[in-house]
Amino acid sequence: MQELDFYHHANPYEYAIADTLTHSDSFFKESQSSNDFVQEASYSSKDRFLASVDEPSPDLWGNSLTSQKTLLSFRSNTSFKDVSEREKVTEKKARSIVAIANNQIFVEGEYNSLESHLETLKHQFPDYFSEILTTVWTNLFTDEKALANFLGMLSTVDYDIVGRSGDMFAAACYSHQDIQVKDAVVRVFEAWEQPGHANYLQMMEPFNVPFLEKYRLSIIEYLQSIK
Repeated sequence: MQELDFYHHANPYEYAIADTLTHSDSFFKESQSSNDFVQEASYSSKDRFLASVDEPSPDLWGNSLTSQKTLLSFRSNTSFKDVSEREKVTEKKARSIVAIANNQIFVEGEYNSLESHLETLKHQFPDYFSEILTTVWTNLFTDEKALANFLGMLSTVDYDIVGRSGDMFAAACYSHQDIQVKDAVVRVFEAWEQPGHANYLQMMEPFNVPFLEKYRLSIIEYLQSIK
């Protein structure tokens, strides 16, 4: 039987097929009589497996519909082509955000184009937005100056635009070793003025620099005071 390389795809249905086909030949031999097996020999293991899913056979599965329903649940409406297109769009839009972080210097009180850009992306690709920000994070994390600059711009973005996706982005950035990046994260949470963000800051590692630690604690107190 030709080797099937399904594990490189994100589709869980194909993953289930690959996992099942590992033992498919012995499975079908044990589950069918010798006459049935000879009749089915012209089919590949994959064909026989798919046929059993599309046309449930109680005899094949030992009169158990539970296993059939479990396998059917792995099916996905997203084709490999759709997944590929999603990845292309996500990467392309993430690069457009990274370009802003690299080409525009954040100056407090001055306009930057990040907010309008993010607002447009969220409107056009609402289902991709979180993935786009995650991809931005992976691209900027190794460049502390660009990351701190981006966080500065992010602090000027209306929280309603970024929402929980913004929470995850900022919180993940606090794991960076650079002190300026960590400081920028605190400033983002301060600017967004969301009381729940006090819990994030409380759980984050304290600063080793006294005045920055004092600043972190003051922002926690400030956010907790917001009703």
